[in-house]
Amino acid sequence: MITHSGGIPGFTTFTTFSPSSNLGLVVLINADEQAAHARAILKRAFDDVLGRAPPAQALDETPAEEPPTPLADASAGDPSSLDLSAYAGTYTSPGYGTLTLCTPTDPSPSCASVLADFAALGPVAPGLYGAYPRVFATHVRLTPLACDSHTFALTLTALFPHGYGADTSAFELWETGESEARVEFAVGPGPEGGQVAVAGFALFIDDEAVEARRRRTGGGEREAADAWFAKM
Repeated sequence: MITHSGGIPGFTTFTTFSPSSNLGLVVLINADEQAAHARAILKRAFDDVLGRAPPAQALDETPAEEPPTPLADASAGDPSSLDLSAYAGTYTSPGYGTLTLCTPTDPSPSCASVLADFAALGPVAPGLYGAYPRVFATHVRLTPLACDSHTFALTLTALFPHGYGADTSAFELWETGESEARVEFAVGPGPEGGQVAVAGFALFIDDEAVEARRRRTGGGEREAADAWFAKM
């Protein structure tokens, strides 16, 4: 079976193809967090078309949904060995484009706009924040994970700082299992052995794919990562 999940804010998708049965199915649901329901629909459709016996569980039962994982709380993470300002700046990746990361105290006009969007949701905790306008997100949040590791939890989120339609209450949308990733910054000595410098960061989305690349190439984090963002 070849499967692919996905979606954008407000929609859930699930695609499955069985080469041995020459049967494929696409499920589109106009709601967030419906992966369990999409899988139940796919299974029922395959069972019906292929004449397989139904599962022991009643087919009309609503599948149990796992509770959404809360957004990473930056206040719970230990501070990195470097000041957050060392990680701030503009990064670029051939496949993912350009991203500027801001600290909560960055006074630049571009960062002030980004931080104001997050502030509409509540106090801006220690971390890194950026605008990342894409189909599936508008912003990105990086939360420090552990001391001395230069590792952050990344969340792609769609912010609505002014609400939507008649409701002007600020809110955000993100998809469990689809919007989270891990970032590891590459840190080393600066020019001529001077102050520590950040060269870029590796983005890890699919741990199984990362491990497969690491075994195949024998390379380091940069080679095994799903993407590499170089600091400009």
